[in-house]
Amino acid sequence: LGRAAIVAGDYQVRDQQAEVLRELISEIIGIRAVYYLQQARILLDRPTPDYGGAFHDLSEGYGFIYSLQFTRRPGTQGPYFTKDEADAFIADMLDDGPNGLWDVTPATLDALSEAIAERFDFTVEAAGS
Repeated sequence: LGRAAIVAGDYQVRDQQAEVLRELISEIIGIRAVYYLQQARILLDRPTPDYGGAFHDLSEGYGFIYSLQFTRRPGTQGPYFTKDEADAFIADMLDDGPNGLWDVTPATLDALSEAIAERFDFTVEAAGS
């Protein structure tokens, strides 16, 4: 629709469609952050943790959490999370012990997931599966 609006010179529809895309892309970033945090939690919460798989998921989650500062709330120029908030989430991931991500707990991953999902229109359960 946005592409057709560009061809037709309908810049009002183009701008509306650009806003739709910004919102959806922002939501994807939030969903994937929660998804990877939850996948890591599952792997770490096993009787014998799968650190290899968990670290893959934690690194992906780290990247998506960093990207939260580049999202945009619908109808605004502001992000869903500021740089300081994204940095605080990353610090929380690293603060469970002296060994950084080696010490991150499932409880921390759940808390971060909940905080991210609260700002968006999805649940941790929906994003984590």
